[in-house]
Amino acid sequence: MDFSNPAVVPPFEDVRDQIEAAIKSEVAQQARTTYMKRFVLMPTQMNDEVVQQLFSRYFTETAPAVPGAEKPSGT
Repeated sequence: MDFSNPAVVPPFEDVRDQIEAAIKSEVAQQARTTYMKRFVLMPTQMNDEVVQQLFSRYFTETAPAVPGAEKPSGT
């Protein structure tokens, strides 16, 4: 003979903390997703002088920005 236990709905007080944690996590994830989508869509404004400074700061003759590419002239 096989007995089965009927499903029992736990009282709200017993699961309240789990529900709150799940909602907070979901809201935080939605906020991050919304922020990143808006951030990626923001127009970029570049100043040629600053771009050249960044390029010369982070990319050298021994470590070009693109493998096989040469460093731009004028730097």
